[in-house]
Amino acid sequence: METFAIWKEGMAFDGRANGFNVPMDAAPPLGHHYGPGPKELVAIGLAGCAGMDVIGILKKKKQFVDRFEVQAKISSDTQQHPIVFTSIELIFKIEGAVNERIALDAVQQSQTMYSGV
Repeated sequence: METFAIWKEGMAFDGRANGFNVPMDAAPPLGHHYGPGPKELVAIGLAGCAGMDVIGILKKKKQFVDRFEVQAKISSDTQQHPIVFTSIELIFKIEGAVNERIALDAVQQSQTMYSGV
């Protein structure tokens, strides 16, 4: 894998990977908030990776999902630098004809066996 972060102006960058562009910027007063910040993109990547694992397992187990969402609740210690994530809680919201045991097993497998993020 090869990615790029190309500076545009101020604190704004264009992230590039596999032909896709992702705008990034800092919130004011440092930036203009033209896009999510790098830490937000890490959180989105974590939620997306876990979500792809779970939805793939549910499809393999022939579960019928109508709606699926992964929410990441993240805490940071803003009193120390660098500001890093101190805890992450992933919340999986699944609607449809899905067996609860299979869904819980899919989440556990994502967290212990599959998720590369």
